[in-house]
Amino acid sequence: MKRLLLLALTAGLLSPIAAKAESYWLVLVKHDALEKIQMQSMEQCEEMAQKWVDKVFVKVSRAPKYICLKGK
Repeated sequence: MKRLLLLALTAGLLSPIAAKAESYWLVLVKHDALEKIQMQSMEQCEEMAQKWVDKVFVKVSRAPKYICLKGK
């Protein structure tokens, strides 16, 4: 009985299951601090970042105020 349970658990762990484990992060620069927010897609990240920049910052500097990153 124990062997059957061990075999079933081992087979479940070793089976090739494809999982989508991608994540997207919006990293904002707020004064001297960074803030990260998880997003559903890269498009959503870019859209929200642009809204944030347009709302908060005056176009004084060309330095980036955000970055969108793809994680695993």
